[in-house]
Amino acid sequence: MTTAVVAALLQYLGVVKLPLSSNTFLRVESEDLDLVHMVAQSAHCIAQGKVGSGVDVAPTQQVITDMLKGKWDHEKTQFSLPPLMTLLLGEPGNGGFSIPLMVGAVKKCMLAKEQWETYRYVLNNCSNLLSEKWKELASDACKQAVVKALLGARDSIVNIRCHMRKMGEEAGVPIEPESQTKLLDATMNTEGVLLGGVPGAGGFGAIFAVTLGESNKVTNMWSSRGVMSLLVREDPRGVSIETEDPRIKELTDCSVDGLLS
Repeated sequence: MTTAVVAALLQYLGVVKLPLSSNTFLRVESEDLDLVHMVAQSAHCIAQGKVGSGVDVAPTQQVITDMLKGKWDHEKTQFSLPPLMTLLLGEPGNGGFSIPLMVGAVKKCMLAKEQWETYRYVLNNCSNLLSEKWKELASDACKQAVVKALLGARDSIVNIRCHMRKMGEEAGVPIEPESQTKLLDATMNTEGVLLGGVPGAGGFGAIFAVTLGESNKVTNMWSSRGVMSLLVREDPRGVSIETEDPRIKELTDCSVDGLLS
């Protein structure tokens, strides 16, 4: 979200030139992305009181002097969720991961054109079922591979949440507070939800969920509990400009609009 605000300000001031979200062919210049990233990181650092955001390595300057003075070999690569998956962010309003095996297994099945219909069939049907019913769709090898990958992702996030709660208990801080646990359990027990959790360092500030297909069930459930679904979407290009007011769009739109880094 910090990146979105910073990108919008830099675009307004004419410092960078970002593409419209409707133009899927125009790429952002590398220099513009670097500038947005660096300013956003600095802003996030200040907002967090110089805790996190990469600032923790500052005391190790003597160890990494050569790296700091040398030319960085960082790379920017496009990232997007597999097709028919939707990322949601929620704001509970009461304060302030990566699953390579899942993506790899799903994409392995997706790469073959003849398997695309199978992939779409599984995700479309899983989107209307609770996770314990997904195995019933695994009637052949490819469907089994997709379902196994989806359930593996759910198992991974359950374990991650468990360890984060234990870490919070040991440290005496609410990494996944009880109120968030109840909300996330309800979210993951909703039809078509792949996973959910607390982003970053946890706390009361936000939650996230990844759904299969449309996300109406989750957004409606969140709304009934006083949680606002944020109007952001992934964008493989890094950042882009909305072509219309996102408030008039359905949150179930699987397009990759939104200023989200």
